Parts: sequence; C-alpha cells; structure tokens
Amino acid sequence: MADPTVDLGTKIIFVPQSFLTYTGGTNYTLDTIAFKIALRDLEDNDIGITALPMLNYNTAVTLGGIQYAPIVEIINGYTITFESTGTPYAVTLVGSNNNILDVTNLTDVAIRSSNSAGLVQTVEIQHSSFNNEITVDELNGTPGTLYPIGTTRVPTKYIVDAVLLASTRGINTLKILGDATLSNGDNVSELLVLGSNAARTYIDIETGANTYNTEFREATITGFLDGNTIIRNCYVFDLEYVNGFLFSTELAGYINLGGNSTAHIMDCFADINSVTIDMGGTGQSLNLLNFSGDVIITNKTGNDKIEIHLNSGEITLDPTVTNVSNIHIAGIGSLVNLTGLEVDTNELISNSNISNRVWSNGKALTIPKYIGLK
Repeated sequence: MADPTVDLGTKIIFVPQSFLTYTGGTNYTLDTIAFKIALRDLEDNDIGITALPMLNYNTAVTLGGIQYAPIVEIINGYTITFESTGTPYAVTLVGSNNNILDVTNLTDVAIRSSNSAGLVQTVEIQHSSFNNEITVDELNGTPGTLYPIGTTRVPTKYIVDAVLLASTRGINTLKILGDATLSNGDNVSELLVLGSNAARTYIDIETGANTYNTEFREATITGFLDGNTIIRNCYVFDLEYVNGFLFSTELAGYINLGGNSTAHIMDCFADINSVTIDMGGTGQSLNLLNFSGDVIITNKTGNDKIEIHLNSGEITLDPTVTNVSNIHIAGIGSLVNLTGLEVDTNELISNSNISNRVWSNGKALTIPKYIGLK
C-alpha cells in the first residue's frame, strides 16, 4: 500500500488507488481518519514542516449521549487528486464529515461524500455491521483491518487480520467463506471458527497454529489441534492431538488422541469406511457415546479408560492394544478382538448372532454367544 504524497509547489495532494479500500466491482472507500493521519505525517517531515498546514481536524464529540463524527477540513488552498488508472472507479468517503469532495480535482474518479448534519460514528453502529462475526475469505477477501474490512460485505483476506479485528471489536467469531488454512503463527485460541458447512468450507490446521480452547463448527477439518477443542457438526479426518469434545460429527481416516486428557466423542458417526482412533499409547482416555459405524482402536498400552456405547456398528481392537483393562463396550453392534486378551462384552447386544472373536496363536476362535442386557 502506497501512502498519499504532496507537491508543495502546486499544493496538490496525490492519493494512490492502493491507499483505498476495495469493496467490489469498481468501488472503493477512503478512510478519512487514516487519510488525516497520513497528511499529518507529511506535515511533520523535513519538507512539510516549513509549509502551510494541509488540514484542520476536530475530533468526535459526544452530545446528548450520542457521539458525532469527526470533521476533516482541507485548508490553505490544497487540492486532492485521486490516481487515474485508465478505468473509472468510485470512492466513498467514510469516517468523518469533510470537505474532500469540494477540493478534489476532476478526473475519471467519482467521489461520493457521506456528509450529514447529524452524521454519527459510534462503535455500536460499526459493530452491528459485522453481525457479531469477522468474515474471512482467503480467495476474494481484502487485506487490512480498516473499516469496513471484516464485515460480510467486505471480508478480510487473512486470518491474522481477522483475529486482530475480532480483538479490537470485541467479537469472538470468525466466519470462514470457502477454504482456509490456519498457518504457523495464527492464533484462534478462545474463538469460534464457523464455516458455511462441511461441503463448502475446508480448514487445514498447520502445526504452528494456536487452537487451544477453539470451537469449530460447520466445516471439514484436518491437521493439528492444541487441545481442549470443541468440534460441532463437522467432517474431520486425519486429525492430531484430539481432546475436548466432538458433537454430531463425521469421523474419517485417523483420529490421534493426545494431551494426557479425555476425548469426548458424542453422537458422532464414521464415514463409509471405518475410522481409526489412536490412543497415543498411554495417558489419553476416550468417551465414545451414541456412536454409529465401524471404529478401529489402536495403540493403547496404559490402563486409561475407554467407554464405548454403540448405536450400531463394529469395534475392532487392534493388536497394538496391549492393555484392555478399563475398556467397556456396550450397545448394539459387534466386537472384533485382535488383542488375544479377554474383553468384557456383557452389555454388547445384537439382533443377529454376535461373536466375540479372540485371536490365539495366530488363529481366530469364534465363540457363539447370546448376550443380553444386564
């Protein structure tokens, strides 16, 4: 982004197009407060300090409980020229009452003033335009944090800008349009990250992103978490360091637990293929409730608790499960036990012939058994 410049001989202030905020089509906005700051910088440099001032500025005032907008007045014969690019475009002046339209030199750039005798600029008015969420579109968004960037009408392009906007605006929701990558250094801790739905929003979480205490909804999610995460109404696959809560979510690929904590997976289901849950050796517990589909449990070496309640499906205990203590399986479905160790299935029921297959010396022994509820 290039800043405005001034020719002190002609008193023409030049505003490059890149200083403006793009809002779609051939439309741009000029944040007149940012423009005021840029002109003050020009007045303070070695050359400008000897010249006549370019502007008067009156800050916002509160009258009768209402905050009225600032006033920016270009003075001392200075005029403004907006960059001509060969393609006509329009600039809307925002952020203040001002006389910029009156002192703009005629080009193919159209200037739209928003002056009003009662123009107000309150935090509440701007806040409402965000609809209580910062909108991110990494494909078509606009870089930066100047208002109205981050609104539904002008999404921001970068997660780092969205997080800054959320912090300064007192908003805790990021609305993701299309796909997004949480890159190294992105910090969405304590925020709600909301996609359009699992078909339209794909979120790839890199190892260096901070997602501690983050909640994700309505998206496809893969990558690396930081713990104590909440996931709702999503599709997740190949997800690392999982603990916290997953609700009403489809699971696929490998789900690797971590963090010496419990993963609560409730009202979830596997995709058309089975999902593999890696227990991470020891230290992690699993609470798998009201689950439908096929699950493979791997890499359990400690006595951490696994509680599984099936709506329907099949649980496979992989040979890498070397400690079956504290494994409790109940509900409707079947167990494929490849551990060679005895597992209690007294509360696992089926309308068909259920067998608890125990591997011994490399051979599968099928033991038919009627199993009823306690």
